[in-house]
Amino acid sequence: MTDKSARLRSDATVRFARNPADRPGRRSCTGWYQSIKAGDALPYESLLERDALLLLDFDPDVAQFGVQRETFVWTDAGRQRRYTPDIRLETVGGEVIYRQVKLATRLAADPTLGGRLPAIEAECAARGARHEMWLDTDIRRQPRLSNARRLRATVAVLAAENLHAIHTTITRLPFPSNLGAAAEALGGRPVHVNIVLGLVAVGEFAMDLERPLDDDTVLMRGEECEMNATPMRFQQGDTLSIRDDQGQVALWLVIERKRRGYLMRPQSGSDARTWSDDEIDIVYGARRLTHHPCNADGLPKAIAETLEKTWEFWPEEIRRARERAQGHLCTHGRRDSRRAPNTYGRLCRCC
Repeated sequence: MTDKSARLRSDATVRFARNPADRPGRRSCTGWYQSIKAGDALPYESLLERDALLLLDFDPDVAQFGVQRETFVWTDAGRQRRYTPDIRLETVGGEVIYRQVKLATRLAADPTLGGRLPAIEAECAARGARHEMWLDTDIRRQPRLSNARRLRATVAVLAAENLHAIHTTITRLPFPSNLGAAAEALGGRPVHVNIVLGLVAVGEFAMDLERPLDDDTVLMRGEECEMNATPMRFQQGDTLSIRDDQGQVALWLVIERKRRGYLMRPQSGSDARTWSDDEIDIVYGARRLTHHPCNADGLPKAIAETLEKTWEFWPEEIRRARERAQGHLCTHGRRDSRRAPNTYGRLCRCC
C-alpha cells in the first residue's frame, strides 16, 4: 500500500459516512477516482459508479458533488433501517439531488429497494432534496461516456508552462468555433487536438458530449457556458427572442421541456418544434438569444412584490409542512382529500 492510498483510506473514515473503497468480501471493483470538479479523490465500489463520477465531472448542470456523504436512519415497524446514498450533488440552480447508482436489471427485480424507497424519498424531501435512480442504461449511453473518458485522459497532456500561451491563441478565434479550427490554430497535429480537449476537461471551453467528437464539434468559451447555466433553465410560458443569421428576430413561446431540448411555438402562429440544447447553446453563444422569463423577474416591481406574497411563491418544503400541520397530507407527504383537519400523524389509506 502506498503512502497516498494509506492516507486516503484513513481520511475516508472522516470524509465519508462509510468507506466504499475498503469493503472486504465484495466481488465488485473498488477504488478511487480523482475528480476534477470536486478537486479530491472519491471512492467508488463498482466500475459503474466510477463511470457515474466521471460523467458528473463534465455535466454543466452540476455545480458540485460528493459520495457517501451521509447515512439516513429511521425506524420502520420497530426495526431500525439505514440507507447511504451513493451520490449527493448540487445543481447550478441550487437544487440538491441524492442519486442511487444501480443496474437496471437489479432495479427491475427490486423496484422498492426492499420496501425502503418511500422512506428514502421522505428523508430526502425532509432535507429539501429529491431522490433519483441513475441506471446503467443512462450512465453508459454512448457516445457521451466514451467522450467523457477521452476528455479525462487528455488532462495529462496539459503543461503549466505553456498553458497561458495556448489559451491566448485559442481565445483569438471567433466563437462559437469548432474543434478542428482550434487544433489548427495550435499547429494542426493530433497532440493539439488533445490539448484542446484537455482545456475542455478543465472547464476553459465546452462542447456537446452527446455527439461524436470530430473536427466539426462546436467549441464554446467556458464563461459562455457558465452564463448559459441559469438562462438555459426555461419554464413553461417563458418567451425567447431569437435572431437568425439575416438579423430577423422571432419570438418563441416555451411549451415544455423535452429530452435534451425544449418544445417551443413561434408567436407568428407557425407549427411548434423542438429546439435542441445544442441549437440553443449556439444561438446563445452567438449573442442571438434573449430570455424573457414568465415569472416575477419579468414583471414590474409592484406586481412582482404582490405575487411573491401568494401561496404558490412560498418554497415547496414550507408549503408541504403547513399542509401536513393542517392535516391535508399524510405522514408520507401524499395529498388525501378524505383526511379530516387536525389528524396530523395518523395513518391514511395509502399507508
